[in-house]
Amino acid sequence: MEIRNYGSSQDPALKLSAEFTIPDEPKPLCLFFHGWHQSAAVSRKEGYIAKLAKDFFVVNVDMRGRSGSTGMPDASGFELIDGLDALEYARKTWPAKVLAESGPYLIGGSGGGGNTLALAGKAPDMFAAAAEWAGMSDYALWYQDDKAGQYRDEMEKNGWIGGSPATNPEGYFSRGGLNLLPNVLSPLLVVHGTKDT
Repeated sequence: MEIRNYGSSQDPALKLSAEFTIPDEPKPLCLFFHGWHQSAAVSRKEGYIAKLAKDFFVVNVDMRGRSGSTGMPDASGFELIDGLDALEYARKTWPAKVLAESGPYLIGGSGGGGNTLALAGKAPDMFAAAAEWAGMSDYALWYQDDKAGQYRDEMEKNGWIGGSPATNPEGYFSRGGLNLLPNVLSPLLVVHGTKDT
């Protein structure tokens, strides 16, 4: 595994970071998005990346403003393009290790699951398949149901989306994977527990 910085196609001033689990022989690319308050290192420590690395060349991104990446978090916004930029970096840096005939694949949980749902709908012809667990499919509903304010402050005041669903309905609507379902072409596995709102 190598931790590398890569450039943003949207903002040259950003320094983005990802963990690249480079296989011994060519394997399909798999883009992994970590959880809302987490980082690429947390996903690795929780064992997700080692399991995926058996079958994939895993690109485990640090989303904006987390760990090795600069910038402001942007839930299911520019973070999606940052993930695509990381895949392109892997293709250009290790072309002999990428199995181009298969993939790429897309996986994430929690905040990364929200990104997975959004990206599957916004780039419908790009991924062979996607899987997510406990992702935010409707950010406006999640905002409304966050009675404790554990995430609401980040969505509203800290700019991860900006404003509230009342003041920025388009920002919330455009990020929600539920609103993008008609676009999805790839097989999509959605895992969500009944006790997780």
